[in-house]
Amino acid sequence: MYRPEASDAVLETSRGTKFQRLYPVTVRHLFAHYLNLSPIILDHTYLDWDQYENICTFDLPDMTAPTISHVKPTIVIVPGSFSPPSLYQSIVDDLESAGYEATAIYLPTVGDANKTAGVTLANDATAIKSVLARLIDEEGKDVILFTHSYGGIAGAEGAKGFAKAVRQADRKKGGIIHMVYATALIAREGESLLDTMRDCPTLDNVIDHVSNLSMLLDTSDHAYVIFQDGHMTLKPVPSAQSLFTQLPQEEGVQWVGKMPGHSRISFDNLATYPAYKDIPMTYLLCENDLIISPNVQRSMVRMVEKETGKRVEVHSLSAGHMPNITASKDVVKVIRIASGECV
Repeated sequence: MYRPEASDAVLETSRGTKFQRLYPVTVRHLFAHYLNLSPIILDHTYLDWDQYENICTFDLPDMTAPTISHVKPTIVIVPGSFSPPSLYQSIVDDLESAGYEATAIYLPTVGDANKTAGVTLANDATAIKSVLARLIDEEGKDVILFTHSYGGIAGAEGAKGFAKAVRQADRKKGGIIHMVYATALIAREGESLLDTMRDCPTLDNVIDHVSNLSMLLDTSDHAYVIFQDGHMTLKPVPSAQSLFTQLPQEEGVQWVGKMPGHSRISFDNLATYPAYKDIPMTYLLCENDLIISPNVQRSMVRMVEKETGKRVEVHSLSAGHMPNITASKDVVKVIRIASGECV
């Protein structure tokens, strides 16, 4: 009797026609196949297959091919403030190499003054909903929503109506199965970005408390945001020192140069949907973040756990505020774990 080898699963005739060889297997080998074990694990030695020829043998196609196809979720990335999708391209590339469909959204609040004047958090939510509607409503896909910094609030707003659990109750296909927050802000209903950052130590460098946390100023030598006519831009050197702490200053300045401005009013807009109540979440905590301090990140996680009664999976990373640039492979690993992979 023929004893199969992995290399013999597909044969080629002299005419070049390929076909799969079928070969007899015993129940012992079938169990080994489905358990993803070598038969040697089950009996500690390879036996003569001829002895098992009459023991419930039957034909089985190529045992080297997977029998169950796991459809991976689509990853949708919601960038932080000032951040175009290009800052997340390495994450997209690595996810695609791992077999995921991935896309990063361009938020309407990101851009120069002419583009972002009067653009609000609601506009960002609409842009996010448009992408999710295509993937979920039209294509019935499961999605993991990855959010970064300001994107935590914008992503939650855009997620309304797309939670997998909510859609299942309505007998709808697809939905957001998980959210990954990377040093991202989590707002309760009725809170703004500035409310969530009220306890950040570095906020004193950019926020005028006398104006009820509503005015970003460029008067301090340490301030990294310039405010003008409802628009915000980043000062190159202070921003590089605050955002890209793990990079040489010159390289950090180059990255800041790739970050256009951001709509000022979006930081005042109030959140309307606490997505964490409907969607399981993972938090990627950046221990060296100078923008959203680790203590503020932890306090947001504790708030979610208290309000939902569920534990939040937390992954700590020795990174600053821009792990998408300085630790992109670690970010990808966390996303893959959130999707159910063992990596």
